[in-house]
Amino acid sequence: DLTGLAITFADDNTMVVTAPDGSLIVKSKLTFENGVMTLNDQDGTNVCQTAGKYQVMGDTKTFKLTLVEDGCSERSAIITAVKWVRQG
Repeated sequence: DLTGLAITFADDNTMVVTAPDGSLIVKSKLTFENGVMTLNDQDGTNVCQTAGKYQVMGDTKTFKLTLVEDGCSERSAIITAVKWVRQG
């Protein structure tokens, strides 16, 4: 259930996912190359030990991440199921 999750992209190229109670689910370092976003998890209760790579498709307001490769099936299932919408 993804209800209530907050996902924040910070200026230091990190993505932070928190639960409704504010607890850290995962903090990932992001890199971008040729339209592919690579996530390397750093901290949290759901850290994956391998990097995940996703093709970024969309515009500045909405985008979708399509799996390129990821050894972490739980992360992959969540990331690819979501239509991402920029707020703020």
